[in-house]
Amino acid sequence: MIDEANLQRVGIHCLILNSRKQYLVLKRSADDDHDPKHWDLPGGGIGQHEGISEGLKREVIEETGLSIKDINLIGAYTCDEGRLQLSALAYLESGQVRLSDEHSEYKWIDHSQLIKIDPAGLHLVAAKCFIEGGEKVTTYEELTK
Repeated sequence: MIDEANLQRVGIHCLILNSRKQYLVLKRSADDDHDPKHWDLPGGGIGQHEGISEGLKREVIEETGLSIKDINLIGAYTCDEGRLQLSALAYLESGQVRLSDEHSEYKWIDHSQLIKIDPAGLHLVAAKCFIEGGEKVTTYEELTK
């Protein structure tokens, strides 16, 4: 039997690509506990009884009001506290951006802007590595070099 109390929550964040080949980035709120006022990607923790796609779709709807489709994993790594983090690429299906309290603003940016943006955390760094090199990131060490 699995001891659910000791399971670590898996996190997932997503590059969302629209029909104009722009990516969605969100600015964390000023009162956020982790990297306030920095740019980030939509995502969060996958629930214990959710699949990867199901959890990501829920997080994206909660944080942005958008529906996504065609989800592809582009990276998997553990962060410094040992928690598994996944990065994904998905395509905008429908909706208008409606931010949650976790973020204060958003923008759609192209490839050249994405690789220059100041990231909030490793999820955006992992996504940038994929965009710059087209390779999946698999280790924390690859992100922090």
